[in-house]
Amino acid sequence: MKIRSLVLGLMTTCAASALAAAALADPPARVGRISYVDGAVSLQPPQEDFWTEASRNYPVAQGEAFWTGDSGRAELQIGAMEAWLDSQTQLDVVSLDYGQTRLSLAQGSLELRVWRVPRGGISISTPAGDVRIDYAGLYRIDVGAPQPDGSYPEVAVTTFEGESGAPGPDGLMAVNAGEAMVIDPGYAPQPVELQYAALDDWAHDRETRENWSWRDDVSPALTGSEELGRYGDYQYTPDYGQVWFPREVPADWAPYRYGHWAYVQPWGWTWIDDQPWGFAPFHYGRWAQVGGRWGWVAGSVAAEPVYAPAMVAFVGGHGWSVGIGIGGGGGGEAMGWVPLAPGEVYRPSYQVSDTYIRQVNVTNVSRTTINNITVNNTTVNNVTVNNYRNAPAAVVVRQDAFARGAPVQKAVVPVSAQMLASAPVAAAASRPLPAPTPEARAAAFVRPGVGAAAAAGGPAAIPQVVHAAPPPARLQAVRAAVVAQPSSGGAHPPPIAGAAIAAPHPAGAPRPAMVAPAQLANPAAQARRGPPPPSTVTPPPGYTARPAAAGPAAAPPAQAATPNVPPRRMPQIPPSALPPTSGPAARPAPMPSVPAPVRPAPQPQAPAPALAQPRPPAASPSPTYGPARPPAAQPISPSAAPRTPAPSPGYGPPPLRPAPPTASPSPTYGPARPPAAQPAPPSAAPRTPAPSPGYGPPPPRPAPPPPAALQARPVAPPPSAAQARPAVPPPAQAKPAERPKPPQNEEDKKRPEPPQR
Repeated sequence: MKIRSLVLGLMTTCAASALAAAALADPPARVGRISYVDGAVSLQPPQEDFWTEASRNYPVAQGEAFWTGDSGRAELQIGAMEAWLDSQTQLDVVSLDYGQTRLSLAQGSLELRVWRVPRGGISISTPAGDVRIDYAGLYRIDVGAPQPDGSYPEVAVTTFEGESGAPGPDGLMAVNAGEAMVIDPGYAPQPVELQYAALDDWAHDRETRENWSWRDDVSPALTGSEELGRYGDYQYTPDYGQVWFPREVPADWAPYRYGHWAYVQPWGWTWIDDQPWGFAPFHYGRWAQVGGRWGWVAGSVAAEPVYAPAMVAFVGGHGWSVGIGIGGGGGGEAMGWVPLAPGEVYRPSYQVSDTYIRQVNVTNVSRTTINNITVNNTTVNNVTVNNYRNAPAAVVVRQDAFARGAPVQKAVVPVSAQMLASAPVAAAASRPLPAPTPEARAAAFVRPGVGAAAAAGGPAAIPQVVHAAPPPARLQAVRAAVVAQPSSGGAHPPPIAGAAIAAPHPAGAPRPAMVAPAQLANPAAQARRGPPPPSTVTPPPGYTARPAAAGPAAAPPAQAATPNVPPRRMPQIPPSALPPTSGPAARPAPMPSVPAPVRPAPQPQAPAPALAQPRPPAASPSPTYGPARPPAAQPISPSAAPRTPAPSPGYGPPPLRPAPPTASPSPTYGPARPPAAQPAPPSAAPRTPAPSPGYGPPPPRPAPPPPAALQARPVAPPPSAAQARPAVPPPAQAKPAERPKPPQNEEDKKRPEPPQR
């Protein structure tokens, strides 16, 4: 009973600690953005139950969902990764942070360009299981629509560059560059001929237009920074180093002036900028005025920069009145904000830990300044607008316009410097930020009012939420099952309510390529001419699209062109293949005694050719499905062919068995026996005791064994080898240390007499 009580007490304590940690959990440090929308695309914001129209620069965070409808397409950017969604696509962002990137594809087509693999890799949950991406490259995943007979939809995985893992009953199967596999949930993936889709053309066109540029002084994980080169210029400044200056902005442009506010969970008030480049400069770094121009300072490079909803300091709020008539009415409470300058600390309006405060500021604020801050997120003492260098650029709007997410540039209220100086910092507990309205929660896309009052941000400017069409009800069961797939990853299909595993594909019958839902919904728009041209984007430094698989990738297309071949269950190969490789691996121990030119050390791994047949490329580095592939060095094993004639297991290294003595005079083995110059060394006293100069490898062995070896020699080699033996004695007769004596030369003249007898 005492033990049970102790266990219950520990469980209660752990549960309480977990709840406390969850209450103080920091928001995710990594997000993406909606970088482009073509047509009508529906968005479900995090922790909301309604759908609204998606708009550019809205953050992509865990808990969001997208539906592209019959003709919509969307482009998402997450750090050094881009995702293109075709029409008829349902995508959920299950988890997104450093160390975890998990998407869910219930239906449709998703194309991914991975320039740099995030920590933890990428998982895409499908009705057939999880597709894994652990290498940079270009991929497409297609999921069919729910079947009329209630069977699971089929899934296709295509690898254009890199290497991916397709789920199957025996685990993940590697899909090399230039390969495609179709998966009937519950069965092993089947190779099919690689098919191109119209989405590939659209993705290539978007990638070419963006023409991402990479800089050493900006982290590639900083979402949206790769496009800044198209819309501005980097210049060196003495005060801030490299500064980015935007081009083609309005005359009265200032940071956080052209756009609107949206309430996005779990951060709260988030800035949505109108500029196509308006993401990275408003959620990372700081703004400064240099020579009368606004410039963005990225700060120091961080491997994993921390996202912020807006790098501003809020002022005003409850109780602060601008004291002037707005929209024809009297005075009213106002809300304002100031862009932070380099060195100024960002204080979140949402609950975070001290560690978060340091991490979100460390790239632009000195550690000493951060450590000297009193971090309690509720009390900010002796801080006013005048403490901020960008105070002249403060933007003020009516509080109700702020809470509705109205377009800021149309709702700006002119405020004097004296009145602005009296505005308190809104981060105080007594002055919390305004509560969001339903319009602000759905302010990914709003329609402002019309009329003269609308231009001043008056009551007629109340934005109207644009409700968008949700995905069809037939997708709800599939979506719920795929989203609920265990985060640890599953190679088996998740249980879908009302669905059943279909019968296996007939054996020997040709396996047709999968037709994506977008192709079924609009065949004319999906027509294409052929593969898209190669990408013109310069890869980032260190980019490798699985080069080890790129070489053998030429062979897999030939296999993929014959879909009748049985599925390649890569996980089954290592158990049967590893024992033979481990056996010969022990044999190289005697090899060091043999001269290196005779046989290279890697050749004892000869059993590798059996592994090279199922999958030429090497996937050994892959932690998940790498073992399914033979090591990269194994395809070289055909050089082990000479090892087959070695029938003498008793004489350690096989290279010594194939009649080296006869090979010594031959041109074939001549280079392998540079010791042919050994007849000269016999003049040395140590070499004289060696009775077998023609037997190169055994010299290190003692004198008694050679005679036994000589007896064994005539048995193994042909008679010609025995005839080669007499050639050995002459060197033995020439062995004399007596050669230097001149009298021996006279005796040599007498030696021909015995043959005359």
